[in-house]
Amino acid sequence: MLTKEELLSHFDQEFGDSSQKTHVFFAPGRVNLIGEHTDYNQGYVMPFAINNGTYLLIRPNSMKRFRFKSLNLSEKRTVLATDNFENHKNGWWKYPLGIINEFKSLGFQLPPSDFLFYGTIPDSAGLSSSASVEMVTATGINYLVNAGQSALELVSLAKRCENNFIGLNCGIMDMFAIGMGRSGDALQINCDTLHFDYIPVKLDGFQWVVCDTKKQRLLSESKYNERVEECQKALNILNQRVPARHLSAISLDQLLDNRDLFLNEEILFNRALHIISENQRVFEMALALKDKDINKIGQLMTESHESLQFKYEVSGLHLDTMVQEAIQLKGVRGARMTGAGFGGCAILLAEIKEVDSVIFKLGQLYSEKTGLSPAFYKVEPSDGSVAFIEHQAR
Repeated sequence: MLTKEELLSHFDQEFGDSSQKTHVFFAPGRVNLIGEHTDYNQGYVMPFAINNGTYLLIRPNSMKRFRFKSLNLSEKRTVLATDNFENHKNGWWKYPLGIINEFKSLGFQLPPSDFLFYGTIPDSAGLSSSASVEMVTATGINYLVNAGQSALELVSLAKRCENNFIGLNCGIMDMFAIGMGRSGDALQINCDTLHFDYIPVKLDGFQWVVCDTKKQRLLSESKYNERVEECQKALNILNQRVPARHLSAISLDQLLDNRDLFLNEEILFNRALHIISENQRVFEMALALKDKDINKIGQLMTESHESLQFKYEVSGLHLDTMVQEAIQLKGVRGARMTGAGFGGCAILLAEIKEVDSVIFKLGQLYSEKTGLSPAFYKVEPSDGSVAFIEHQAR
């Protein structure tokens, strides 16, 4: 991991020396503890910001151009400040360009500047590297142009960037967790109303570990959109008897009482069963965390993964192997896939005294079963990007 001084040195190497001040910003990534695929069903999620994230260095230039470089990628991009940004959506720089574009639409013009990004989040692993780039850019520009956007306004701005500029019809969970995170806590978010509560997830004697399967999660090539459609079909079936705007407004009893509607649609019943039961697990997890009930926390993680594996069918060989091998190891109290699935990461809870042994043994077992070399990250629930800007502002 590079230090601030090393980042500044890289910046000067890329863009040259200048008398202008270089500003440094940071936004975390996020991991979802429980509440998977419920966000686009307007349900409940429980993510937390993590200590891995994205650093951004910004400095004005006199070239009438925006210049973008990432230390994690070889491609560099220069865009005329007066150009149509729509013509530059063929690479990773589309994320900061989209944020600049959103501020411009609000009447805030960032002067031509140089951008250097450095990320400590594994790409395409499901820890929201793109949302981290968007949020660090948004919080940085908000600070530099004195736009005065609140934390929730920045979250909404980043979501508009994804939906309108990037063209991905995602929910708000990733930006919300990255922008609004608080050290030591997760956020229990109602994705319908955006009401949220902070839930303590830092447990004495235990460590959260993200396990990267190294099986890349490419949503454009996955069945993600198919699941979205299946949820809508399940809702349409239930609407014959149960009026509701979304699956998350339907209770488990209502689903079970109307199972006969799914006589020839077992798959759609299972999709609805996962969403509705997963929402309940979010509430149960909040209580278990407040009570520090480690056994219940582990049980809920196991139930969530099994539901995602067998009812929602989004886990796959690599995630299943990681989780199954993990829960058999001494010191592991719970494990489940996290994120959209189809590859990506799992999250586990381990006793601190056993965590290094767990990581070593799990890495060996997983490699033997899959042929891939995984990566592990000890993560802490951390402050969101807005908090870091407030720290700098003081």
